Amino acid sequence: DRVRRRVYVANADDGALTVIRDLSQLRRLSLPLLLRAGGGGPAPEREPTPSETPTSLVEPSAIDLSLPRRPLEVTTLGVAPGLGEGRSVRAMALDEGRRRLLLASEDELIVLDALSGRTIYTRPLAAPAMALAADEGSGAIYAVLPGRGELCAFGPDGASLGGVDGLGRPTNLVVGLGRIYVADSEGRRVVAIDGESLTIVAERVLPAAPHALALDAEARRLYVGEMGIGTILALDAGTLRPIDQVVLGGLGYPRDLALDGAAGRLYVAHALSPKYGAISAIDVADMSIIGTVWGNEERPLSGADVVAVDGRRGVVLLGQADGVV
Repeated sequence: DRVRRRVYVANADDGALTVIRDLSQLRRLSLPLLLRAGGGGPAPEREPTPSETPTSLVEPSAIDLSLPRRPLEVTTLGVAPGLGEGRSVRAMALDEGRRRLLLASEDELIVLDALSGRTIYTRPLAAPAMALAADEGSGAIYAVLPGRGELCAFGPDGASLGGVDGLGRPTNLVVGLGRIYVADSEGRRVVAIDGESLTIVAERVLPAAPHALALDAEARRLYVGEMGIGTILALDAGTLRPIDQVVLGGLGYPRDLALDGAAGRLYVAHALSPKYGAISAIDVADMSIIGTVWGNEERPLSGADVVAVDGRRGVVLLGQADGVV
Protein backbone atom coordinates (compact mmCIF):
# COMPACT_ATOMS: atom_id res chain seq x y z
CA ASP A 1 0.00 0.00 0.00
CA ARG A 2 2.12 2.91 -1.27
CA VAL A 3 -0.22 5.61 0.02
CA ARG A 4 -0.22 4.39 3.63
CA ARG A 5 3.32 2.94 3.45
CA ARG A 6 2.31 -0.55 4.53
CA VAL A 7 3.20 -4.04 3.37
CA TYR A 8 0.84 -7.00 3.86
CA VAL A 9 2.31 -10.51 4.06
CA ALA A 10 0.33 -13.77 4.13
CA ASN A 11 2.08 -16.23 6.46
CA ALA A 12 1.35 -19.72 5.19
CA ASP A 13 2.73 -21.35 8.35
CA ASP A 14 0.05 -20.15 10.72
CA GLY A 15 -2.59 -18.51 8.54
CA ALA A 16 -1.80 -15.07 10.01
CA LEU A 17 -1.52 -11.78 8.18
CA THR A 18 1.48 -9.62 9.02
CA VAL A 19 1.37 -5.86 8.55
CA ILE A 20 4.63 -3.91 8.26
CA ARG A 21 3.70 -0.34 9.03
CA ASP A 22 7.02 1.52 8.96
CA LEU A 23 9.20 1.18 5.87
CA SER A 24 11.32 4.29 6.33
CA GLN A 25 14.46 2.35 7.20
CA LEU A 26 13.55 -1.18 6.13
CA ARG A 27 16.48 -3.25 4.91
CA ARG A 28 15.91 -6.77 6.17
CA LEU A 29 13.13 -8.44 8.09
CA SER A 30 12.63 -12.08 9.07
CA LEU A 31 9.06 -13.37 8.98
CA PRO A 32 7.36 -16.77 8.93
CA LEU A 33 7.20 -18.55 5.57
CA LEU A 34 5.78 -16.31 2.86
CA LEU A 35 2.95 -17.31 0.56
CA ARG A 36 4.33 -18.94 -2.58
CA ALA A 37 2.92 -18.75 -6.08
CA GLY A 38 4.08 -20.34 -9.30
CA GLY A 39 7.25 -22.37 -9.59
CA GLY A 40 8.15 -25.30 -11.75
CA GLY A 41 9.38 -28.86 -11.76
CA PRO A 42 12.85 -29.91 -10.65
CA ALA A 43 15.79 -29.31 -12.92
CA PRO A 44 19.50 -30.07 -12.65
CA GLU A 45 21.29 -27.56 -10.48
CA ARG A 46 23.85 -25.52 -12.34
CA GLU A 47 25.56 -22.16 -12.17
CA PRO A 48 24.85 -19.57 -14.89
CA THR A 49 27.16 -19.69 -17.87
CA PRO A 50 29.06 -16.53 -18.85
CA SER A 51 26.62 -15.94 -21.69
CA GLU A 52 23.73 -15.98 -19.23
CA THR A 53 25.28 -13.57 -16.74
CA PRO A 54 24.47 -9.87 -17.34
CA THR A 55 27.47 -7.66 -18.01
CA SER A 56 26.32 -5.21 -15.33
CA LEU A 57 26.24 -7.83 -12.60
CA VAL A 58 25.35 -6.61 -9.11
CA GLU A 59 26.83 -8.70 -6.31
CA PRO A 60 24.61 -9.37 -3.28
CA SER A 61 27.30 -7.84 -1.06
CA ALA A 62 26.65 -4.50 -2.78
CA ILE A 63 23.11 -4.44 -1.44
CA ASP A 64 22.57 -3.22 2.11
CA LEU A 65 20.55 -5.94 3.85
CA SER A 66 21.60 -5.01 7.38
CA LEU A 67 18.98 -4.77 10.10
CA PRO A 68 17.33 -1.37 10.53
CA ARG A 69 18.71 1.03 13.11
CA ARG A 70 15.46 1.18 15.03
CA PRO A 71 12.73 -1.39 15.66
CA LEU A 72 10.17 -1.80 12.90
CA GLU A 73 6.50 -1.59 13.76
CA VAL A 74 5.39 -5.10 12.78
CA THR A 75 2.03 -6.41 13.89
CA THR A 76 -0.33 -9.24 13.02
CA LEU A 77 -3.54 -7.99 11.46
CA GLY A 78 -6.44 -8.91 13.70
CA VAL A 79 -9.16 -10.86 11.91
CA ALA A 80 -12.40 -12.40 13.11
CA PRO A 81 -11.89 -15.59 15.19
CA GLY A 82 -12.25 -18.73 13.09
CA LEU A 83 -12.06 -16.89 9.78
CA GLY A 84 -10.34 -19.22 7.33
CA GLU A 85 -9.28 -21.43 10.25
CA GLY A 86 -7.42 -24.57 9.21
CA ARG A 87 -7.08 -23.40 5.60
CA SER A 88 -4.17 -21.78 3.84
CA VAL A 89 -4.24 -18.47 2.02
CA ARG A 90 -3.69 -19.21 -1.67
CA ALA A 91 -3.80 -15.67 -3.06
CA MET A 92 -3.86 -12.08 -1.87
CA ALA A 93 -4.42 -8.68 -3.47
CA LEU A 94 -4.86 -5.11 -2.26
CA ASP A 95 -7.45 -2.56 -3.37
CA GLU A 96 -5.62 0.59 -2.27
CA GLY A 97 -8.38 3.05 -3.11
CA ARG A 98 -10.99 1.24 -1.01
CA ARG A 99 -8.53 0.13 1.70
CA ARG A 100 -9.50 -3.49 1.16
CA LEU A 101 -7.41 -6.63 1.46
CA LEU A 102 -8.57 -9.54 -0.70
CA LEU A 103 -7.78 -13.12 0.27
CA ALA A 104 -8.48 -16.49 -1.31
CA SER A 105 -8.55 -19.10 1.43
CA GLU A 106 -9.06 -22.48 -0.23
CA ASP A 107 -12.51 -22.15 -1.87
CA GLU A 108 -13.55 -18.89 -0.20
CA LEU A 109 -13.06 -15.22 -1.09
CA ILE A 110 -12.49 -13.05 1.99
CA VAL A 111 -12.59 -9.24 1.81
CA LEU A 112 -11.14 -7.40 4.81
CA ASP A 113 -10.68 -3.79 5.84
CA ALA A 114 -6.94 -3.35 5.26
CA LEU A 115 -6.42 -1.18 8.34
CA SER A 116 -8.52 -2.89 11.00
CA GLY A 117 -8.80 -6.45 9.70
CA ARG A 118 -12.60 -6.25 9.95
CA THR A 119 -14.39 -8.71 7.68
CA ILE A 120 -16.40 -6.85 5.05
CA TYR A 121 -17.79 -9.99 3.42
CA THR A 122 -16.95 -13.53 2.34
CA ARG A 123 -18.08 -15.37 -0.76
CA PRO A 124 -17.79 -19.05 -1.74
CA LEU A 125 -15.68 -20.00 -4.75
CA ALA A 126 -16.36 -23.00 -6.98
CA ALA A 127 -12.73 -24.12 -6.54
CA PRO A 128 -9.50 -22.81 -4.98
CA ALA A 129 -8.25 -19.57 -6.55
CA MET A 130 -4.60 -19.12 -7.49
CA ALA A 131 -4.66 -15.35 -8.05
CA LEU A 132 -6.83 -12.32 -7.29
CA ALA A 133 -6.99 -8.80 -8.68
CA ALA A 134 -9.14 -5.72 -8.16
CA ASP A 135 -10.20 -3.04 -10.61
CA GLU A 136 -9.42 0.15 -8.72
CA GLY A 137 -11.90 2.09 -10.84
CA SER A 138 -15.02 -0.04 -10.57
CA GLY A 139 -14.07 -2.00 -7.45
CA ALA A 140 -14.75 -5.30 -9.21
CA ILE A 141 -12.83 -8.31 -7.91
CA TYR A 142 -11.57 -11.09 -10.16
CA ALA A 143 -10.31 -14.56 -9.26
CA VAL A 144 -8.84 -17.29 -11.47
CA LEU A 145 -9.62 -20.92 -10.66
CA PRO A 146 -7.02 -23.15 -12.36
CA GLY A 147 -8.78 -26.37 -11.43
CA ARG A 148 -11.88 -25.35 -13.38
CA GLY A 149 -10.32 -23.20 -16.09
CA GLU A 150 -12.45 -20.25 -15.05
CA LEU A 151 -12.36 -16.60 -14.11
CA CYS A 152 -15.07 -15.37 -11.75
CA ALA A 153 -16.03 -11.75 -11.09
CA PHE A 154 -17.62 -10.00 -8.11
CA GLY A 155 -18.87 -6.46 -7.66
CA PRO A 156 -17.52 -4.24 -4.85
CA ASP A 157 -20.52 -5.30 -2.75
CA GLY A 158 -19.77 -9.00 -3.31
CA ALA A 159 -22.49 -9.58 -5.88
CA SER A 160 -21.60 -12.11 -8.56
CA LEU A 161 -20.92 -10.54 -11.95
CA GLY A 162 -20.55 -13.82 -13.80
CA GLY A 163 -17.41 -15.33 -15.21
CA VAL A 164 -15.49 -16.77 -18.14
CA ASP A 165 -14.78 -20.46 -18.69
CA GLY A 166 -12.61 -22.33 -21.19
CA LEU A 167 -9.42 -20.67 -19.96
CA GLY A 168 -7.35 -23.87 -19.73
CA ARG A 169 -5.33 -23.55 -16.53
CA PRO A 170 -5.39 -19.86 -15.53
CA THR A 171 -2.61 -19.20 -13.03
CA ASN A 172 -2.35 -15.41 -12.89
CA LEU A 173 -4.10 -12.22 -13.90
CA VAL A 174 -3.69 -8.46 -13.99
CA VAL A 175 -6.37 -5.78 -14.43
CA GLY A 176 -6.24 -2.45 -16.26
CA LEU A 177 -7.29 -0.50 -19.37
CA GLY A 178 -10.79 -1.93 -18.97
CA ARG A 179 -9.50 -5.47 -19.40
CA ILE A 180 -8.52 -8.55 -17.43
CA TYR A 181 -5.35 -10.19 -18.73
CA VAL A 182 -5.09 -13.88 -17.85
CA ALA A 183 -2.12 -16.26 -18.10
CA ASP A 184 -3.24 -19.72 -19.29
CA SER A 185 -0.34 -22.07 -18.54
CA GLU A 186 -2.04 -25.12 -20.08
CA GLY A 187 -2.76 -23.44 -23.40
CA ARG A 188 0.52 -21.48 -23.33
CA ARG A 189 -1.35 -18.28 -24.08
CA VAL A 190 -2.31 -14.89 -22.72
CA VAL A 191 -5.98 -13.94 -22.92
CA ALA A 192 -7.47 -10.42 -22.78
CA ILE A 193 -11.03 -10.24 -21.42
CA ASP A 194 -13.30 -7.19 -21.62
CA GLY A 195 -14.10 -6.03 -18.10
CA GLU A 196 -17.73 -5.13 -18.82
CA SER A 197 -18.96 -7.90 -21.10
CA LEU A 198 -16.59 -10.59 -19.73
CA THR A 199 -15.87 -11.79 -23.25
CA ILE A 200 -12.49 -12.69 -24.72
CA VAL A 201 -11.35 -9.87 -27.02
CA ALA A 202 -7.77 -10.97 -27.80
CA GLU A 203 -5.39 -13.84 -27.18
CA ARG A 204 -1.79 -14.70 -28.00
CA VAL A 205 -0.27 -18.19 -28.06
CA LEU A 206 3.30 -18.18 -26.72
CA PRO A 207 6.32 -20.48 -27.09
CA ALA A 208 6.12 -21.46 -23.39
CA ALA A 209 3.68 -21.31 -20.49
CA PRO A 210 3.13 -17.78 -19.12
CA HIS A 211 2.80 -17.01 -15.43
CA ALA A 212 4.15 -13.68 -14.14
CA LEU A 213 2.33 -10.60 -15.48
CA ALA A 214 2.74 -6.83 -15.16
CA LEU A 215 0.78 -4.10 -16.94
CA ASP A 216 2.06 -0.64 -17.88
CA ALA A 217 -1.22 1.16 -18.53
CA GLU A 218 0.46 4.41 -19.58
CA ALA A 219 2.72 2.77 -22.16
CA ARG A 220 -0.01 0.23 -22.99
CA ARG A 221 2.37 -2.68 -22.58
CA LEU A 222 1.80 -6.06 -20.99
CA TYR A 223 4.89 -7.83 -19.64
CA VAL A 224 4.78 -11.63 -19.49
CA GLY A 225 7.22 -14.10 -17.93
CA GLU A 226 7.51 -17.45 -19.72
CA MET A 227 8.22 -20.45 -17.50
CA GLY A 228 10.95 -22.89 -18.47
CA ILE A 229 12.70 -20.68 -21.02
CA GLY A 230 13.09 -17.57 -18.87
CA THR A 231 11.91 -15.05 -21.45
CA ILE A 232 10.26 -11.77 -20.46
CA LEU A 233 7.99 -10.58 -23.27
CA ALA A 234 6.66 -7.09 -23.91
CA LEU A 235 3.27 -7.27 -25.65
CA ASP A 236 1.02 -4.55 -27.00
CA ALA A 237 -1.78 -4.33 -24.42
CA GLY A 238 -4.42 -3.82 -27.10
CA THR A 239 -3.59 -6.50 -29.65
CA LEU A 240 -1.18 -8.68 -27.59
CA ARG A 241 1.28 -8.33 -30.47
CA PRO A 242 4.89 -9.05 -29.38
CA ILE A 243 7.01 -5.89 -29.19
CA ASP A 244 10.28 -6.96 -27.59
CA GLN A 245 11.80 -9.54 -25.25
CA VAL A 246 14.77 -10.37 -23.02
CA VAL A 247 16.09 -13.73 -21.78
CA LEU A 248 17.05 -14.19 -18.13
CA GLY A 249 19.91 -16.34 -16.88
CA GLY A 250 19.49 -19.30 -14.54
CA LEU A 251 16.80 -21.96 -14.72
CA GLY A 252 14.31 -19.88 -16.64
CA TYR A 253 11.47 -19.56 -14.12
CA PRO A 254 10.35 -15.92 -13.76
CA ARG A 255 8.01 -16.12 -10.79
CA ASP A 256 6.92 -12.52 -10.28
CA LEU A 257 7.18 -9.11 -11.96
CA ALA A 258 6.98 -5.60 -10.50
CA LEU A 259 6.95 -2.47 -12.65
CA ASP A 260 8.24 0.99 -11.79
CA GLY A 261 6.71 2.82 -14.72
CA ALA A 262 8.14 6.24 -13.85
CA ALA A 263 11.70 4.90 -13.72
CA GLY A 264 11.22 2.57 -16.68
CA ARG A 265 12.31 -0.44 -14.65
CA LEU A 266 10.85 -3.94 -14.53
CA TYR A 267 11.95 -6.15 -11.61
CA VAL A 268 11.87 -9.93 -11.91
CA ALA A 269 12.05 -12.54 -9.14
CA HIS A 270 13.32 -15.76 -10.72
CA ALA A 271 15.20 -19.01 -10.09
CA LEU A 272 18.95 -19.31 -10.62
CA SER A 273 18.95 -23.02 -9.68
CA PRO A 274 16.87 -25.33 -7.46
CA LYS A 275 18.90 -24.00 -4.52
CA TYR A 276 19.39 -20.32 -5.35
CA GLY A 277 17.11 -17.50 -6.43
CA ALA A 278 17.76 -14.19 -8.14
CA ILE A 279 16.29 -10.74 -8.76
CA SER A 280 16.94 -8.83 -11.98
CA ALA A 281 16.21 -5.26 -13.10
CA ILE A 282 15.24 -4.65 -16.74
CA ASP A 283 15.29 -1.34 -18.61
CA VAL A 284 11.96 -1.44 -20.43
CA ALA A 285 13.09 1.10 -23.04
CA ASP A 286 15.24 -1.50 -24.78
CA MET A 287 14.39 -4.62 -22.72
CA SER A 288 17.96 -5.03 -21.49
CA ILE A 289 19.06 -6.45 -18.14
CA ILE A 290 20.79 -3.69 -16.20
CA GLY A 291 21.59 -5.67 -13.07
CA THR A 292 21.06 -8.98 -11.29
CA VAL A 293 21.55 -10.07 -7.70
CA TRP A 294 22.31 -13.80 -7.73
CA GLY A 295 21.78 -16.00 -4.69
CA ASN A 296 24.84 -17.67 -3.16
CA GLU A 297 25.73 -19.81 -0.16
CA GLU A 298 25.72 -16.84 2.19
CA ARG A 299 22.44 -15.41 0.92
CA PRO A 300 20.72 -18.05 -1.25
CA LEU A 301 17.56 -16.07 -2.04
CA SER A 302 15.91 -19.49 -2.25
CA GLY A 303 12.28 -19.51 -3.31
CA ALA A 304 12.43 -15.85 -4.37
CA ASP A 305 8.97 -15.60 -5.88
CA VAL A 306 7.44 -12.29 -4.79
CA VAL A 307 8.69 -8.82 -5.74
CA ALA A 308 7.16 -5.38 -5.23
CA VAL A 309 8.45 -1.87 -5.85
CA ASP A 310 7.81 1.54 -4.28
CA GLY A 311 9.14 3.83 -6.98
CA ARG A 312 8.56 7.04 -5.03
CA ARG A 313 10.91 5.91 -2.28
CA GLY A 314 13.27 3.86 -4.45
CA VAL A 315 12.59 0.62 -2.54
CA VAL A 316 12.25 -2.89 -3.96
CA LEU A 317 10.91 -5.67 -1.71
CA LEU A 318 11.79 -9.31 -2.39
CA GLY A 319 9.98 -12.19 -0.69
CA GLN A 320 11.73 -15.54 -0.41
CA ALA A 321 11.27 -18.91 1.27
CA ASP A 322 13.14 -18.18 4.50
CA GLY A 323 11.00 -15.15 5.19
CA VAL A 324 13.38 -12.31 4.37
CA VAL A 325 11.80 -9.31 2.68
